[in-house]
Amino acid sequence: ITTLCGCYCFVVAETLFPMITLDELIYYCTVAILITEGYNNILCSYHMVYENSYSIKKLLICNGLKIHEYYIGNMIADYIINFPVQIPLFLGLFATMKLLIVDSVVSTAQIFLFCFTLLMWKFSFIVVNYFYSFIFIRTNFVTRNFCVLYLCVSGICLAASRYVPILFYFNDFVYCINILNSFHLIETRLLEIVLVPIFQVIFYFTLIQIYEHHSITHNYLANFRSDKSLESTERQTLIKEEINTAKKNKEVSRRNSLKVRIKRLKKMYGGDTLSLNLSSLKLNRKDCIGLIGPNGAGKSTFFNVLISEIKKSGGLIMFGNNPNEVPFYKFTFAVCLQKNSLWVDLTVRDHFEFYCKLIGVRDRVFKRSLIEYFDLEKFMNYKIFQLTDGNMRKVCIALSLLRKPDFILYDEATTGIDIVNCHNIQMLIKDIQRKFGSILILTTHLMREVEFLCQEIGVLYEGEFALHDSIDASKKVFS
Repeated sequence: ITTLCGCYCFVVAETLFPMITLDELIYYCTVAILITEGYNNILCSYHMVYENSYSIKKLLICNGLKIHEYYIGNMIADYIINFPVQIPLFLGLFATMKLLIVDSVVSTAQIFLFCFTLLMWKFSFIVVNYFYSFIFIRTNFVTRNFCVLYLCVSGICLAASRYVPILFYFNDFVYCINILNSFHLIETRLLEIVLVPIFQVIFYFTLIQIYEHHSITHNYLANFRSDKSLESTERQTLIKEEINTAKKNKEVSRRNSLKVRIKRLKKMYGGDTLSLNLSSLKLNRKDCIGLIGPNGAGKSTFFNVLISEIKKSGGLIMFGNNPNEVPFYKFTFAVCLQKNSLWVDLTVRDHFEFYCKLIGVRDRVFKRSLIEYFDLEKFMNYKIFQLTDGNMRKVCIALSLLRKPDFILYDEATTGIDIVNCHNIQMLIKDIQRKFGSILILTTHLMREVEFLCQEIGVLYEGEFALHDSIDASKKVFS
């Protein structure tokens, strides 16, 4: 509506001031369209930042989604949403122009090419929005600053394009202005109209893939590679131990050789504040450990370092029975974060259908039984923001258990859930962990939960193990 009103103002101005040429009118209308589009399409970047800040994208990747599939799917969805709005807008604009502008001759072909140009530009505009989304950390920053950022960058590129014509091929704003600034020649520039947006989509999509590959592969792998904090003798000993174990288990399946190895793990903030300092931790198949401790003891920090939500400062983390330090996303994980990683505007049913399609769950009986077990049948048509915190936690846990996990990582997963459902969830987690031989790592404040689910207990205090022993041994010492 804003775009159409702005363009109509220019059309009326042309009728009042005949000295304005058709090309100038098209130019000003295009500027109005691009300015309002920069504001109206904040959502293209908003949901990317939202899914990043709430770790939804990380959970999708843990559940098997490829990063290029994630962006292509979003681009197609955003374009489909915008498409029905654009066509009536442009056709209505030109219908008004033909009625009001008597002296100008606007052919049907020119109208079609004008609409086609803006529709092609929409592809590159959406991908550029995704590229800009990496600048923002929180969603409120997007709503406040995205339009300003887009217009500033586009304005600078537009001004610089007079001296650096190559910007025509790299900036979507400059492309659209350049094409429509010479409206009377639009029929001769059909090749540019088609090829330049395609080039921009490929260019920015490639940049996004490089950045994501770096953050997912390089940064994640960095969390599982030894560094200078490990002495060379310790590193060699650990690698030799893993190689010998791998040789012994050559005929054993991958699931039977699951393990986690942690050595001198450290996390520091600000260069001098030590938040986590674990000397050693070893977990094998079917092992369960519960981490407890006061607030700020380092439980969530350990959990986030383990899944590479944050990057470690030193030490070694190794998943699996492979001396080459296979990163966590190569395995099947059931992850439930401390915050609810859900889309607030989607229903519970939407979440289950999406995750089942993503993971490849075709067993409807299993899905239905899981929903009934978590007592979620009456909430299936509720949107997430309509649920209580306890029911949100149940949805998160249920979604995480749709897979057959190698590792179960729960960070205070049952917080806010009533005692009956909490007990049922603990029973289900225990059954799944035993059935699939998963490794369970649990952070909680509930001693009963640790005693029921885990074989080992780790008490964290100021980032270090104040106690790390079996449940039975701890009971004998502390009664």
